[in-house]
Amino acid sequence: MRTTGTHFIIMAALLSAFSLFMISSCSEDRTILYNDLEMGDIISGKFVNDAGITFTAVEQECEGQLDTMGRAIIRCDILKKVSASEYEVRLKEMSKVLKKDCLISDEVEDIDALGEDPAFISQAWISAGYLNLASRITFIQNSSKRHLLNLLYDKTRDNTDTLHFELRHNAYGECYPTTGMTEDGTAVPEGAVYSVGVAYASFPIMKFLPEGIDSIPIKIKYTWYVTVNDEITPDTYTKEVNGFIVKE
Repeated sequence: MRTTGTHFIIMAALLSAFSLFMISSCSEDRTILYNDLEMGDIISGKFVNDAGITFTAVEQECEGQLDTMGRAIIRCDILKKVSASEYEVRLKEMSKVLKKDCLISDEVEDIDALGEDPAFISQAWISAGYLNLASRITFIQNSSKRHLLNLLYDKTRDNTDTLHFELRHNAYGECYPTTGMTEDGTAVPEGAVYSVGVAYASFPIMKFLPEGIDSIPIKIKYTWYVTVNDEITPDTYTKEVNGFIVKE
């Protein structure tokens, strides 16, 4: 994934499903780059990454309609350079990215409604003024339940030298190991099967950089499951990831 150097803060873990590699010397294959991973916005029906490069899909191997997404993360093969700011690509994978403002703790009427369900931060980086998060969450397979994900600026903490945020997740009763009834009174199916998926979200972050300084450390608190032999358990722990907001 391309990021502007001054905006990059942390990369907790690479997405193992994606790998970048240049083409071989095979003369028949004119592909410039395989499996490029990009985050960006849909502008005038086209995908524009956070560095301002337009990616025009001339081939598509995955399901979905990219121009219906306001913000997205894509995996593609770069086929042709059209200009210094545009490439033609083969679209191989796409996911919609949640884009929403950060919440501020003293402005939230019902903090409990934000939930405290586990959400693991597997990646975090800043680009185009957004704090981007790739977060793992648990959910019931084949459920249509929509989960709530928010980034909360915690003003109860001392934010003089370091800004404190929390990743808050409300699964409305549909996260491991819930049994019985969900919060809205819907029965959880007996023998419900849980999976772990990745949710992508982008939060405008630059407004939190205090005036008169070029950068400030940030901490993002999250909760996740204790794992034993790579299997999640009902027990949870709380941890923070560290990084910086840097002036654009």
